[in-house]
Amino acid sequence: MSFIQIANLILVNIIIWLIFNYFWSNWSFKLFKPYRWLDTTKSKSVHKDIISAERHCKDKNRFYEHWLLIEQADDNMVDGALVFIGVEDITYPQIASLARNEREIVLIDNFENEKIEVVKENCQGEVSRQTIDIKKPDSADIERLAKSNKQVRIVKAGIGEGLADLPPKIAFAAIDTVRFDDLLAALKQVYSRLESGGAIIVHDFNHDWDDVRRAVRQFEASVSEAFIPIPDMFGSCVMVKN
Repeated sequence: MSFIQIANLILVNIIIWLIFNYFWSNWSFKLFKPYRWLDTTKSKSVHKDIISAERHCKDKNRFYEHWLLIEQADDNMVDGALVFIGVEDITYPQIASLARNEREIVLIDNFENEKIEVVKENCQGEVSRQTIDIKKPDSADIERLAKSNKQVRIVKAGIGEGLADLPPKIAFAAIDTVRFDDLLAALKQVYSRLESGGAIIVHDFNHDWDDVRRAVRQFEASVSEAFIPIPDMFGSCVMVKN
């Protein structure tokens, strides 16, 4: 066998290997949509704007977990409102508003862009200070949401102050703040109003925020339930009340 034949054989094998790897990765890294989502969209029982939001949402796992838990609250006839504390993405309150017009939906946030100073230590033990921009939804989007559904109530305030306006009964709550005091206070206040079978989602639990994990663990030690990690983009965790 000549050198050119050997080279051609090696090249053919490399091409076959690359093609195999392409199709293997395309299958193995495919995001499989929940059966319930496929079944309900097929039967056309999901609002068309929710389907549109799903198509445009980058974090599909987070989208499905919100939608499924809101659906579960109805399945289990859990009484109460749908609450969003700390709103960085209007997508999830929109899902709630479109899916459940009959429930009160409460949004608590000051809706002002802000910068947060954090101190990080890398694997080499080097400590550095970072400034992170936190952007909030456009005020026009908030106003549009409130006008589209009379059940939507906007509490424009800091989390600590806004918790005083929580509804007496809660069926579902999504909490998105990286401040320890705000998160711990929100968990305590929401849990005391959370109906049996209701759920709490905390965002950024398995991300780069030590205060989020610390607040969740401290709160978790005071109740009988545990938080389960969810594999969305920034690692949320979820708890269902006994």
